[in-house]
Amino acid sequence: MRDILSQDEVNALIRGVSDGTAPLEGVGGQTSGVRSCDLTSQERGLSGRMPGLDRVFDSFLRTLRTSVEGLLGEIGGLSLTSVELLRYGGWVQRLTVPVSVNMFRISPLNHNGLVVLSPPLASAALEVAFGGKARRQALVEGREYSGIETRVLQRFVHRVLVEFQEAWQPIEPLEFSIVRSESNPAHAPVATDDAVALVAEFRVLLEADEELTLSICIPYAAFDSLRSKLTGEFGALAATRGKSWASQLQGQISEIRLGVKAELGSCHLSVRDVLGLKPGDVITLERRRDEPVLVHVEALPKFYGVPGLARDGHAVRILGRVKQNSGGPSAWSTP
Repeated sequence: MRDILSQDEVNALIRGVSDGTAPLEGVGGQTSGVRSCDLTSQERGLSGRMPGLDRVFDSFLRTLRTSVEGLLGEIGGLSLTSVELLRYGGWVQRLTVPVSVNMFRISPLNHNGLVVLSPPLASAALEVAFGGKARRQALVEGREYSGIETRVLQRFVHRVLVEFQEAWQPIEPLEFSIVRSESNPAHAPVATDDAVALVAEFRVLLEADEELTLSICIPYAAFDSLRSKLTGEFGALAATRGKSWASQLQGQISEIRLGVKAELGSCHLSVRDVLGLKPGDVITLERRRDEPVLVHVEALPKFYGVPGLARDGHAVRILGRVKQNSGGPSAWSTP
């Protein structure tokens, strides 16, 4: 208290409480508009903290809807509801058992992640796979999925992982492959209970009052080697440009103007000879008249060519490219 109030202020506060001039209204009660905050907790949202990761999920969301519609038929919508850092054990406790838990390997990061289909989403996928409609779900409470049902759900998850893997390519060429599927998350742990995990939750809307949930969980430690790419400028630019960044860069470079000049010849003169030059003197070049001339691009020798005329002006017809070696440009090859 002494670090916040002086001793005189502390004494005045005590006197105010004793004589009633400092009312205690609201003390010990619920204060409106105030939320508790645990400063020691590592659980937090990641929006804006990792630009590269944000763009990975943006790209994933765009392609995921097409895949989900291909598996379930027309849907009312698909949204990314949250991307958070959560304590793994606490997140697992929220899941309803039985649930479709699918462990996948993340190569080359040497970690595993989970794709979790909520019971309504799993039921919709199974209904469609066996000839029904996604909106007519037949939930069977309290039983695990059969071997056939598990394989059907794995095909659904495989499609999700294909899209997720594609979204990662501009940042890092990761590969995702299914390891196994379980009905209880306790049988497929990917981290310790007190470890921090990245959890992304998607909601599939079938009808106005019906939402199905798909979650992806990856241990936060898996991103240690990618942290600079996800948080820095590289991650933001690479993920934004995606596969087209090379063509965009090439297009920008192609518009840059460069200085090009043709060297008809050269010679070496002493300072005395240069000072003695006068009008009418002839300087003999070291290159013969029938030899190709050297063409420089921004002071760098790049081509050999033949001088001539084109459109009433001097020109050089390119014969080939300069071959560089340790001694400088001494040979040329045809383009």
